[in-house]
Amino acid sequence: MKIFTITCHRPFNYGAVLQTYALNKYLRDIGHDAQVIDYIPSFYKSISEKYEKNIVAKVIRKVLLFPDMLKGDRVFGKFLADNIRLTERSYYSIRDMEDNLPLADIYIAGSDQIWNSDIPAGKDDAYFLTFVKKTGKKISYAASLAMDVLPPGQKKRYYDLLKDFKAISVRESSSVKLLNSAGLENVTNVLDPVFLLSKDEWVSFSEQSNEKERYILAYIFNGQENAFEYARFLAKQNNCKVCAVHTRWFEKFRRVDKYFWCPLPQKFLSLIYNAEAVVTNSFHGMSFSIIFNKNFFVFRKGKSGNSRMYDLLSYLGLTDRLIENTRKTFNQKDIDYEDVNTKVQAALEHSKRFLNDSLLIT
Repeated sequence: MKIFTITCHRPFNYGAVLQTYALNKYLRDIGHDAQVIDYIPSFYKSISEKYEKNIVAKVIRKVLLFPDMLKGDRVFGKFLADNIRLTERSYYSIRDMEDNLPLADIYIAGSDQIWNSDIPAGKDDAYFLTFVKKTGKKISYAASLAMDVLPPGQKKRYYDLLKDFKAISVRESSSVKLLNSAGLENVTNVLDPVFLLSKDEWVSFSEQSNEKERYILAYIFNGQENAFEYARFLAKQNNCKVCAVHTRWFEKFRRVDKYFWCPLPQKFLSLIYNAEAVVTNSFHGMSFSIIFNKNFFVFRKGKSGNSRMYDLLSYLGLTDRLIENTRKTFNQKDIDYEDVNTKVQAALEHSKRFLNDSLLIT
C-alpha cells in the first residue's frame, strides 16, 4: 500500500525528526510503501511573530541564530536524507501539493503539534490534508493539539476540516475531549510514534557513547532557569556532572559542565540512554526517558500547553515527576518501571491495532 504522511519533519528539533522517523520506519517495516511528504511551509524558518514588528530585534535575532541555521540545515538535513524516505520533490503550498503530489492509497496526518492552532502549523490547513482529492482516504495518527481549550471560533473549523477523515487518533487524552466538543466522534487516544519502536531498536539506532563520566542530562527549552538549577542540584546530590544538549549555540553559556550543540539525533538518543537522570521540559525528552527506563523530572513550561506531558504522565501514574515549583517537595526516588512498562505495552498494543485497522478501512 502506498502511504503519504504529512507532519512537522523539518524543524531543527529532535522530537520532530525522531517521531517522523519512527512512524515512517514502522509503516515500512510492516510492508507498506510509506513516504513523508516533504512539505516545507514558509514559517519553518521565519522569525517568531513577536519580533516581526521590531526591525532592530528581528535583525539581531537573525544574526544571533545564523550559526544555528547553518548547523541545523547540515545536521537535520543529513538525518532526513539518510534515514527517512521523503517524496522525490519538495512542496511549498497546498496548491503545489494539489497540482503535483502523486496519488497514494492512504494519507496520514502524522504526529507532533500539527493541530495546535496556537502555533503556525495548526493554522495551516495542509496539516489537515485539505490537498487530498475527495476520493482520497484520510486518517490521523497521534496528531497533537497540545491545547487546554479550543480557541474561539475554532470548533467549526476543526469539524469542517476533519469530518471526512476515515479514522482520527490524537496524542493526548485531553485532545479527544476537545475534538468531541467540536462534534467529532470516534476519536481515540494513541501513543506518540516514538513508542512504536522498541527500546532495543532505539538503542541500536543511537550513537555509541564515549562519555567517561556519570552525568545528569539537561534537555531544556527556552532557557528555563529553574530546570537548569534543579539539574545542577541533582548532579551535586549524585556526585556527577551536568551535560546539556540543544540546537542553540548560546545555550553553552548555561552553568553546565559539558554542552552538546546540535549533535545528530543518534547522539541525542545516546545522551538520554546513558544519563543517570534527565531533567527536561520537552515531551520527547520525557518520552525517550520512559522508553529507556530512566529517572526523569519534567518541568512545566508556562501556564498552558502542558497537557501533552500531563496526560501521558497521568496514564502512567507518574504525575509526581512533573515539577511546578522547585521549592515544593516532590518525588526524587527511582521510578519503578515494572508497572509503567506494563501500561506502556497496553497502550502500544491499542495504538498499533488502531493504526493497522485504520489502514484497512475502505
